[in-house]
Amino acid sequence: EKLVTYAEKKGSSLGNKLEYSIATNFTLLSQKRIDFLHSYNFNIHISLNWNKENNDLLRDNSSNIVFTNIKKYFTKEQAKNICILFAFTPNNIQDIGKNLEFLIEEWMVYFNLEMVFGKQYIWKKIDIERAVQYIRQVQQKYPDIHFANTENKSTYLDINTDGVCSDNSLVFHNKSLQKEMKQVFDSKIEEYLNKR
Repeated sequence: EKLVTYAEKKGSSLGNKLEYSIATNFTLLSQKRIDFLHSYNFNIHISLNWNKENNDLLRDNSSNIVFTNIKKYFTKEQAKNICILFAFTPNNIQDIGKNLEFLIEEWMVYFNLEMVFGKQYIWKKIDIERAVQYIRQVQQKYPDIHFANTENKSTYLDINTDGVCSDNSLVFHNKSLQKEMKQVFDSKIEEYLNKR
């Protein structure tokens, strides 16, 4: 709160209008905190680890808390502005559709699809084709959903981290190839969306 107060004062003195974003696991909330986020029009990004079961395993059984909080503090219309940071790997591509549909049923319509890169997650072009196929199927069924990938936002998951990633302990290698794969994915998603 102190940082925002300072930023508002500084921005105002320079004639700048500021936009705020926060990435959160959406568990430690109160009405006061939500009112604060609303008052400054924060863009809210919620990190989820794949599906409910996996998220519960990695994030202390927090899934029910997250979705309860969304419905407690947001209307269905307001929830459209929440961006879900949705990570996936070559190993769980086949579940993209099922997991996106679960989130859509929980009011989510805005997603940042994050490809996980690392030593045990080697992307091939066929993986990307499959991922786009599953995403396309979901979007045909739910035409109102949209993706941050098409809004010039980063969709790498710690791709620029050197050495060992402290978040998920992945060791990165061959970054140029990973970047190429990511560009292929983004271009195929954007190509499909532009045809709609």
